[in-house]
Amino acid sequence: MRRAVGAIIASLVLLAAGIGAYSLWPARLPPMDAPAAQLVKFVTTDQFADLPDEKKMAYVQTLLDKGLPALVLAAEEAKLTEAQRQRGIDNATQAGINVRMGKHLDAWLALDAKGKQAYVKKLVAENPSRPVGPGNRPGQAGRRMTPDQVKRFIENTSPQRRAAMAEFMAAMRKERDAAAGRR
Repeated sequence: MRRAVGAIIASLVLLAAGIGAYSLWPARLPPMDAPAAQLVKFVTTDQFADLPDEKKMAYVQTLLDKGLPALVLAAEEAKLTEAQRQRGIDNATQAGINVRMGKHLDAWLALDAKGKQAYVKKLVAENPSRPVGPGNRPGQAGRRMTPDQVKRFIENTSPQRRAAMAEFMAAMRKERDAAAGRR
């Protein structure tokens, strides 16, 4: 009888440990080759928002490679609410900006004052400024971030990163102004 009770208790402990491990196990990330609707839905989640920037951008790039029409169809197929759509746009925008500008910011932060100045000069020479205003490039009209999106972007960026980005962008603006004066 004692053996039977011991076996039942051991089985219950083992079952409880298995349930506990399953509930605490980190959720799996969808594979990069998952259907677009699954990836679009994933981008709207907190799990996506908590990923490192490199992983976020890999998902965003995979979606961008599918093309805008495919993304629109995938969003429809995923049956996203308006809040989920907005969250997905915010998450993808955050990842895109952090990766696109983040690599330059990180490189710039690693330099001394003289190196920073030379790096900014090189970036400005490689990326001349475009005229300000909507519709200067094909498909650009209406694609600027709204004030609410800018606010959420700022709120989702660490204070140290925001300060460094502001300093970097000020150095870029100063160099662009100087380059415009040299023309």
